[in-house]
Amino acid sequence: MKKALIVICFCVLSSTAKSIVSDPPSTAESILLIGVLDVSAGPNDVLAYYYENAVYISFIHNYGNVSISLYNTSHFLVYNDIFNTDVETLIVIPIIDNSYGTYTLVMESANGYAEGEFEI
Repeated sequence: MKKALIVICFCVLSSTAKSIVSDPPSTAESILLIGVLDVSAGPNDVLAYYYENAVYISFIHNYGNVSISLYNTSHFLVYNDIFNTDVETLIVIPIIDNSYGTYTLVMESANGYAEGEFEI
């Protein structure tokens, strides 16, 4: 019974996380990504947007390990980490200093590269 409850909770949380990213709030700024992380998956399998001092990235396709970097207006690296998109389909990156300017989001996988810019 406990296993069934855990599975049900996991499914509800997983579907909720995907709906949050696929239907961002109307005030969220979409991040147009240029490039692809895998040619066979296509460009629409990654959704990204900026909302309330954070970047949200949703992986609809499994790209394996993806390196995610965020650069500020001065082109300084302000965030970098590697995620296994088989396990982590929703990534939330808080922007701590909240400095105004143009930020660049860069994602790299073994089979491709994508980037996009947004402004705060």
